[in-house]
Amino acid sequence: MAASVDLVLHLALDATGQRRVREIVAVTGRTEGDVIETAELFTLRQGRLERVTGFPPHRERYEAAGVDLGRLLDDGAR
Repeated sequence: MAASVDLVLHLALDATGQRRVREIVAVTGRTEGDVIETAELFTLRQGRLERVTGFPPHRERYEAAGVDLGRLLDDGAR
């Protein structure tokens, strides 16, 4: 199952009852027992969704779909 999912968006209700994105993680496809490994891409800090250091695996899947991950994530060094 973990190998078939690339990204997960974690939503939560805020104080006003609206759904907000709390974090976005990439699923690496690796598991240890029942634990699925993820790489954090964005997290909510002080009310803002901010980019963190994680990077999605399987870059070739994104490239095949015409998506430049380095440019999209503003991370040309990877």
